[in-house]
Amino acid sequence: MEGEMGAKEWAKIARLNHEAYCKERGYHYVLWTKDLSKRTPHWEKLEAALELMEEGYDIIYWTDADSMFTNFTYDIESLLPNGKDFAFSGDWNIINSGHWAVRNTDWAANFLEDILDFYPMPYPNWENAAFSIRLGGCMPSDRDLWLGCLRDVDRGFLNRKVRARVETGKAIELISPSLRDKVILHPKARMNGYPGDWKVGDAVLHTVDRTDLERYFWTDLTIDSKGIPKPRSAYQLNINTLDIDAYEYMTSGQNEKAVETYHKIILAVNMGGSGGVQRRKMLSDANFNMGMIYLKVDRPWKAVNALQRAVDTQPNDMEAWKTLSKAYINMRTKFYEAWQFPLAISAIQEASRLSSFVKQEESRSRKVYTKLGTSGECETTEVAESDRIHIERPRATCFVADLSLRR
Repeated sequence: MEGEMGAKEWAKIARLNHEAYCKERGYHYVLWTKDLSKRTPHWEKLEAALELMEEGYDIIYWTDADSMFTNFTYDIESLLPNGKDFAFSGDWNIINSGHWAVRNTDWAANFLEDILDFYPMPYPNWENAAFSIRLGGCMPSDRDLWLGCLRDVDRGFLNRKVRARVETGKAIELISPSLRDKVILHPKARMNGYPGDWKVGDAVLHTVDRTDLERYFWTDLTIDSKGIPKPRSAYQLNINTLDIDAYEYMTSGQNEKAVETYHKIILAVNMGGSGGVQRRKMLSDANFNMGMIYLKVDRPWKAVNALQRAVDTQPNDMEAWKTLSKAYINMRTKFYEAWQFPLAISAIQEASRLSSFVKQEESRSRKVYTKLGTSGECETTEVAESDRIHIERPRATCFVADLSLRR
């Protein structure tokens, strides 16, 4: 089942993909176009699922219309093992409500009804925030506790370790003990691959928060006889051209075009299916440059996400770690301006932690290089690993000492 997103060409292709997938798997496909709700459109998915449950469907799987199935061996039933009534995955939030599966049980119906009862939602992300609050253990009647429950579960935004646990499906401790027997948190790659981390073989590609890039993505894919998206050969071959275009856009101040082009590079690299050092460097460089652009245009939230992807790909890139720390400092300023002091404190704590980490790593990576001086004695030069220069050393005369071994 999917939500209606209008007559955009890429949405039409996505629909063909959904229909082909359901035909292959023997599922009943429902394109939801009814307007049941007096609420905003984001809440209609809940009413749609409840209506289909009343019609007698055993399992309902919701997918947003900006998504495509990319592995037709994907088995929806396996998302709900015995005893589990609600399956989902998360990112920096405990859940991304663009994809979830629910079993037709009384418990599940009551759970979805609870989510609906959080309307109107005073916090960002509409029904996604309602899901998070409920997973945190709050009921609609606990209005004074909503914000606390939301902060308890959606902590991946400012804590990369928490986010990593959510994205790998391990953060069950964030979910209320009263719900753990009935819900299951899956790894993000199993239900909700994003353009920045999707890879060949993943089940679903979700172009969350994309605009013009979505059109580019859909139109630069061919759809095979089973409706599976395949990258055009030219798409992979054009990475170098895209990189040149992105650099020109960035240096000429065309920031939106530069970011869009770097997104295309990430898609191209991921869809190419290649691995190794070169792939990691291309991904890291693209994300790093996007982070720099977002800092330049004063969008620290997006900068943090891009730079976090850069350091995740290339953990030894100290320049990326430094810039990530700077992004958190900028984020702190934004939170202070919005009077969101707890978030501001968290941001500056993360910036301080990153700064300390960078200093420690740079200290560990400093080495002593020696060379034969004009007097015939060994002369010592100390440089950071990132600034290493080639120094000619006569054989068996001078040495290299690693300062990180000193205590």
